[in-house]
Amino acid sequence: WFTGKAPHVCPGVDEHGILRSLPLPNLSAVTRESAKDYFDNSWTLFETLFAGLKGEEPFYRPPVHGLRHPQIFYYGHTPCLYVNKLRVAGVLDKPVNAYFESIFEVGVDEMLWDDMHKNDMVWPTVREVYEYRKDVYDTVVNAIMNHPSLDDKNGTEPVMVNQNHPMWALFMGFEHERIHLETSSVLFRETPIELVQKPENWPHLHPSAAELPTKSTRPVEGVDYPSNNMLAVKGKTIQLGKPLDFPSYGWDNEYGERTV
Repeated sequence: WFTGKAPHVCPGVDEHGILRSLPLPNLSAVTRESAKDYFDNSWTLFETLFAGLKGEEPFYRPPVHGLRHPQIFYYGHTPCLYVNKLRVAGVLDKPVNAYFESIFEVGVDEMLWDDMHKNDMVWPTVREVYEYRKDVYDTVVNAIMNHPSLDDKNGTEPVMVNQNHPMWALFMGFEHERIHLETSSVLFRETPIELVQKPENWPHLHPSAAELPTKSTRPVEGVDYPSNNMLAVKGKTIQLGKPLDFPSYGWDNEYGERTV
């Protein structure tokens, strides 16, 4: 099932065989090894989530509300973005699968209702998208390990990756994949229970889940959580906005400045 590293040998696996997320990378000191470790961690976490689907039916069943694509789209969407963004950045010079990189490129934009027509198309098979993911994995690993922009002199001279660096697109792919780890999880929760399963290498429920004083889905103040008093906070001037030179990947809405 896994097109990259299996969970038990993937960076981020703990002593119990559970795959955990690695910390956000420091982009002021990137090595080929650290970039590949974070890529493997992101990639395998995503595929571990999708191992929670039983058979092929849930890959093609649109969510009941009809506001998102079926899961087969998201299974192909995250690898597609790596390819398209790395091509724009000049890291890759050709597509991996031009057709797939067209149909899997654009998801649902709430401002453009007409893009939902793709739910009526004939999607590729799970096997075809699986093979595509294998090809993209190999392509991205090759870029990480060989592209001259990440030349770290065998790990002795880490590279700074900022918004002007071609590998900014690579770190966009990492964080984009992690966004879909969360949003696809929501779609999993909306899938009929007979079509999902707990993946191996998935974290167990926190022990406190079995110790809830109430079994209601509506928490009770003073029982399920403490009563919290409001605290007075003195007013002051604060600065909002992420500096352009902050050493982590950021989306457009994180930048800019405002004094409040």
